[in-house]
Amino acid sequence: PTPTGSIGTMVSGANITPTVNNTQYNVTALAESANVDAPTGVPADGHKLTIRIIDDGNAQTLTWDPIYTVIGTTLPTTTLRST
Repeated sequence: PTPTGSIGTMVSGANITPTVNNTQYNVTALAESANVDAPTGVPADGHKLTIRIIDDGNAQTLTWDPIYTVIGTTLPTTTLRST
């Protein structure tokens, strides 16, 4: 399947499960520690998925499914609210 270029959004939850039908997935006010689960769906070759996580003003712990491939950086293990 070809990604639609759409943006998926959730507010908060212990499990963050993006879909590969989106090119970006936003978490807008994470209020608890969360597991970032493998995306649902079947990705197309070369498909990129950006996951943006903003906490509720308090740092939250993040655990990532091993399916995620990161290039040139490391996955964050906590959120960090900038002031």
